[in-house]
Amino acid sequence: MSAFAQSETQPDGTFSAESYFATQPPPPSLEHDIAKVREFVQRQLHAGRKVVLVTSGGTTRAGTLHTLTFVTVNDYLWLLRAVSQELSVLGRSSLYYLAAAVSDFFLPRQKMSVHKIQSGKGSLHIEMDQVPKILKPLVDEWTREGYIVSFKLETDPSLLIPKARTALARYGHQVVIGNDLHRRKHEVVFVSPKLVLASRPAPPPEDAETDDAYEESWLRIDGRADARKEIEEDIVAELTRRHWAWINMPQV
Repeated sequence: MSAFAQSETQPDGTFSAESYFATQPPPPSLEHDIAKVREFVQRQLHAGRKVVLVTSGGTTRAGTLHTLTFVTVNDYLWLLRAVSQELSVLGRSSLYYLAAAVSDFFLPRQKMSVHKIQSGKGSLHIEMDQVPKILKPLVDEWTREGYIVSFKLETDPSLLIPKARTALARYGHQVVIGNDLHRRKHEVVFVSPKLVLASRPAPPPEDAETDDAYEESWLRIDGRADARKEIEEDIVAELTRRHWAWINMPQV
């Protein structure tokens, strides 16, 4: 029986990160891609450079960009795990900018039809599974000292900060950048734990007094004053400052 023939899900029917990688096949080019990543990481390590993993976008500076392409959720998850594990040798000099808008649902290999789907059966019903939450293993296992940035996009502004705080409490990473769909080009909020004393933050419990446990910092630009300015410029500057502070923080 194939190692990927039987789905292993949690009691509620969802995939954990562990069960996902145990049951879904890796992309055919994974080993080749990661060998190239390993070479790139070693070059940057020997040059004393910091490395940022950006899951969307990039830079054009020669010699400092290594691009990997992905099409499916499966490609993304396998690459994220493997690349994060390679970058872990950089310790605090690695930053993870998880900006890719990944689908919340996927079709497991076990549910894919082997043969042509016949139209004579009438309407087609497809039941998809929830994509596993990978922030927790990223923080706890794959890169324990990396500076991890996730994003939260909402259409209801009143949900933005509470949901960002919940994500920090649940996954234990360093910062959530929140934006409201209607103002995302002009305004974002950085939400982070107030006290970060160890090699990675010890997140407050989800029922902690939120005003004491977290802090928010807003970035705003006036698009009318300079139509050419993009808020991403200020986001990068703020993350650079925070990452330097993270690197220089004493170990405890």
